[in-house]
Amino acid sequence: MKFLVLIFSVLMLSGCSTPNFDVHSYLDKLTQKQINLNKKTIFEIEATTFKTTSQRNRHIFKLQHSTKEVKAITQNIARKYGFGVTNGDNANFALKLIAVMPDNTLCNKDAVRTVKQNLRYSASILTLGVAPATSVYCLIVRTELYKIVYGERELIAKFGSNAGQVKVYAGANDIESYQLVVTQHDEEKALEVSIASLFNQLMESQILK
Repeated sequence: MKFLVLIFSVLMLSGCSTPNFDVHSYLDKLTQKQINLNKKTIFEIEATTFKTTSQRNRHIFKLQHSTKEVKAITQNIARKYGFGVTNGDNANFALKLIAVMPDNTLCNKDAVRTVKQNLRYSASILTLGVAPATSVYCLIVRTELYKIVYGERELIAKFGSNAGQVKVYAGANDIESYQLVVTQHDEEKALEVSIASLFNQLMESQILK
């Protein structure tokens, strides 16, 4: 009991985070037929520069992952969907990242209903319900989709997602700093969800056919 009380006290003072669900909530719904169809699409993922910060009042929320890391995460998710990924050769579509950033004012409250929840509980669950989440950050991903024909690019659509969310349990101090209360690991998990949601939108739109 003393041990639990000690953990509870530390959490209340320091704050912690946990993502709302993980990327497997999307990937587990993929059928082999869908994956095989996706193999016809070869993406070039462009992530040289994109917006990584949002601002609310005096507070600035900055993404902790680098552009290179975000590109690698996006490529990895694309491959899991069955899409081909290239650095330019033989690509028939280009997906350009415009913004990848945390925000706690534009969260879609219905996002948790879009997929079956597969909760990843962190140590924050040890608050035992006494301290509810004090803030929720969305990982916003905005992109432009280009069709490539004979080396020429045409902008055909814009897609965005904020399905990936991180709940923050900041306890009595209600810490405002995003980087202090959200771990890089939880940011990555939420980022994966937003990117997977975006690829789901691409599939549902049938724009890739």
